[in-house]
Amino acid sequence: MRLEINTLKKGLGTLSLGILLLLGTGISTQAQRRHGPPPWAAAYGRRYDRPYGQIVSARRHARNEARRDLFRSDRLERRALNERLRYERRTYGNNPALRYQIRQQRRDLRLQQRSDRDAFRQSWKVNSRGRH
Repeated sequence: MRLEINTLKKGLGTLSLGILLLLGTGISTQAQRRHGPPPWAAAYGRRYDRPYGQIVSARRHARNEARRDLFRSDRLERRALNERLRYERRTYGNNPALRYQIRQQRRDLRLQQRSDRDAFRQSWKVNSRGRH
């Protein structure tokens, strides 16, 4: 009986010592992990894992293409308005009421295109970006 109690004490002592050692190594490993460089840092040789440059370039190309499309559509709208106004001037003559109406339509188109350009600029700002 005495031999069994001593064996039991030794076994429990060894087991508790093993558990303490495992806990100690786990805590030290976690402390090292917290204070080390981030996993994408050059120290790990993983600098080029994230294609950051390609993402930024693709975003820039998409923004430039959208801007060019906006300018093209603005130009087409101005051409269509000018053609329509020329036709109306030929048809109805060049009277003061028609000239006033032409001025108003050009002003409205200018304001509309300006607000479209402002909305385009705002849509590509960093804080209001909704992932385009």
